[in-house]
Amino acid sequence: MRNLTIKIKEITQKKLKDLKIELMQTNSKNFTYDEIIKYLIQFFEKHKQIEQKANIKLAKNVIFNFLDNPFEIAGPEVFKEYDYDDIGD
Repeated sequence: MRNLTIKIKEITQKKLKDLKIELMQTNSKNFTYDEIIKYLIQFFEKHKQIEQKANIKLAKNVIFNFLDNPFEIAGPEVFKEYDYDDIGD
């Protein structure tokens, strides 16, 4: 695979460099910028999956809460069968 050049702002380059230093200190290994960008992509994808799972769990909890604690829209009299005898001819 060939290498490409991308343009980034100086502040972004500084933050990448800071991350590179931090990763080198915690892992005792030298990282390339390509590896750091891949790491960030994987971190983002993992975080996105966790967030999606959390959203699904939250949605399930909301649904189960509605099922466990139904709110009253109408009383039991609404559910009685209607007596049609009082309808005029």
